[in-house]
Amino acid sequence: MEHASPGPSYEDIKELIQTRSGAELPYLTYITGEEGSENTRVSYSEFYRHVLGCARFLQNHGLMRGDRIATISHNHWHTAVQYFACWLLGLVVIPVNVEEDDDDIAYILEKGNVELAFVRTEYRTRFRKILELYDNLKHIEWIVCEGEISNFTSEKGTLAYDDSSHANSEALIVFTSEGNGTLRGAVLTQRNLLEEARAIADWHSFAEGTRVMCALPIHHVKSLVLTLVAPFFAGGSAALAQSFQAPYYFGDIAAEKVHIASLEPEHLHALNQYFEEQEPPPAGALRYMVCEGAAAAGEAVEIFEKRFDIPVVLGYSLPETSSYCCFMPVDMDAGERKIWRRQGHPCVGRPISSSEIAIHNQQGDALGEKEHGEIVIRGSNVMLKYFNDRDANNNVFKHGWLHSGDEGFYVNDEEGQPYFFVVDGEIRSQ
Repeated sequence: MEHASPGPSYEDIKELIQTRSGAELPYLTYITGEEGSENTRVSYSEFYRHVLGCARFLQNHGLMRGDRIATISHNHWHTAVQYFACWLLGLVVIPVNVEEDDDDIAYILEKGNVELAFVRTEYRTRFRKILELYDNLKHIEWIVCEGEISNFTSEKGTLAYDDSSHANSEALIVFTSEGNGTLRGAVLTQRNLLEEARAIADWHSFAEGTRVMCALPIHHVKSLVLTLVAPFFAGGSAALAQSFQAPYYFGDIAAEKVHIASLEPEHLHALNQYFEEQEPPPAGALRYMVCEGAAAAGEAVEIFEKRFDIPVVLGYSLPETSSYCCFMPVDMDAGERKIWRRQGHPCVGRPISSSEIAIHNQQGDALGEKEHGEIVIRGSNVMLKYFNDRDANNNVFKHGWLHSGDEGFYVNDEEGQPYFFVVDGEIRSQ
């Protein structure tokens, strides 16, 4: 399948949000997974109204373009409203992974210069203790989100837009742990997110009516962009699960008429195990599963495809590239997929239109087919920088490329198109 026609262009996320403002089409369904609870369904126009209300709330609290907001939350549709409201105003979202320990959360809040935090009620006691333990965090205003959207929206006050472009404004700072435990914050702009959403929507042919399942945590940028921002970009819709639950996963996919879903290798393994000795329920309209092409994916993918007869499209993502920077072709038949997967290392496919990928040696020279070196990326989806980390920026940006730290190589297909492979290990530029 060719992917030569780019999607529509938007100056910034504000323009995208306003473009969708009047649509009565479904955008977001929230699945709690709780016994007896009904799913929450929100149209584009309803979502827009809530985004405006949250934006008024933020302005009423004195927040201005460039200020930083933290979200302390599991998957919830309210959190999606908060993200988009921040981007409408040119604010910066710092998603906090609640699985981090208290010291790391405190570090993220301090180093990220957070002004206000949206805290789901389940984490209020823990968050209060963190603020009590760290004197340098006492200035942070925090809003407990207890179930009603009125907790963080306002109908009062005039919403004042900044008419200038937000394209190059910071949109997300995504903190992740390095192998040595160091936390680094990848700074992503609105243009990064828009270009990545456009490229993903193009590769997967998202359109009005396309429905995507999100069961991975949306504090991970690859989940956020692939399953919430890209469908919004294309006018599709998303089913957002509070968490991944193997017993109910296929039932939710079938009930919500999902076309494309995304999981990690460990979740494929969990599904393989759960349905090892029982018949899996039908997956309805599901076309294929998207999965990170990690070394751990190999056996799990083989079993999954055989057991469920559902194709798995592998890809390669980094926080620094705003989500996935390459995928396997979605229309490749099962035989071809197996051939590419069975070459000793995970094949993660070809670059999407927001990315250019190469293999370099430590001197910055491009290597040829099957030569091992470092995977390097450049393009419109590459982060602006690491937040307040000059040494890390000097190491990761060299010779005009983002250096991934991952070892890889490529193999050309019969048409001379490179398919990239990730070697199980890391290589660091000197």
